[in-house]
Amino acid sequence: MPKINETDKDQASQSFPCSIHSRQARPLPNIGTRRAHHLYAKLIIMYRVIFEHHPKEGQEAKFVAEWQKGSDIIQSYPGALGTKLFRITNPKILYAMADWESKDVRTKTVEAIVKDHGEEILHAHEQFVDSYEIIAEGELIAESVPGNQ
Repeated sequence: MPKINETDKDQASQSFPCSIHSRQARPLPNIGTRRAHHLYAKLIIMYRVIFEHHPKEGQEAKFVAEWQKGSDIIQSYPGALGTKLFRITNPKILYAMADWESKDVRTKTVEAIVKDHGEEILHAHEQFVDSYEIIAEGELIAESVPGNQ
């Protein structure tokens, strides 16, 4: 995440310019420079990738451990805004949702990860699934968050 310099501190809890559709972001609550910047990056400009995983019978715990290990490394790179693993209604399917600053940032970061760690860091968890696929990816175009009414 980019560092915020002293000049930016006064503006951090105010509106940030937003590049999506050339609109202005809504003012953020006065919650501190780092937190305000994190909210700006995460909620205003974002690209999300959603994966569907079908863990092998009896291999879910190993899958989750390997997914966590790889995800923790990926999240240490600039531009990564977090990833979460969900079980929704079917207990045999897990969904991972990874957030990035943008599609371009994700592409460049994945290239850097492969250069630094090899392909295995991105795919080690696959040994514990019968199948997986990217089911959706897209750019955030609107949001509604508490306190913005």
